[in-house]
Amino acid sequence: MVLVAVIAGISVYLLNKPQKWVLTAPHTLVGLSPDISPTDQLGFNALIAKFKSDLTSLPHYGRLNSTVSGIYRLTQRHSVGFIGFNGTFNVRVALKTGAGLTVTTASPGPHGGTAECGTDGINTLCQWSTGTTVGIVIVIPTSLGAGPEKRKDVHRLMLKIRDSVEHPVH
Repeated sequence: MVLVAVIAGISVYLLNKPQKWVLTAPHTLVGLSPDISPTDQLGFNALIAKFKSDLTSLPHYGRLNSTVSGIYRLTQRHSVGFIGFNGTFNVRVALKTGAGLTVTTASPGPHGGTAECGTDGINTLCQWSTGTTVGIVIVIPTSLGAGPEKRKDVHRLMLKIRDSVEHPVH
């Protein structure tokens, strides 16, 4: 009887143990080719620095081990940037409504964690957060007159990208 209780307890622990993940940034992403425009890359590099600064300025955020990123051509008028942070995070990073950004909660998908999507009227982004990863997918207009993508479309893209770039740590 005691053995059955111990086995049940271990099973419950293993089923509820948080999964550890690691992010990669492949050369091509879910069928998208790299965006090689110097202007797009320069703007994206500024976004990477901004998001990294925002993350590391959170009180007691944990430890950032590495950053992975890439910018890819989505359409003739839009690129998609992926920024991933690997580490041990004590807080769940969350997008917040404010300063022109309107945010709604979103499904993080089968890997769990938390997720939100938002738009500032120009860019649309979605992000997820776990105890070991923070991933940001941002769709950026790259031509004059190109407006923001729909949140639901970027959310679907985020889930597809997340499934491609986030791998379990063994």
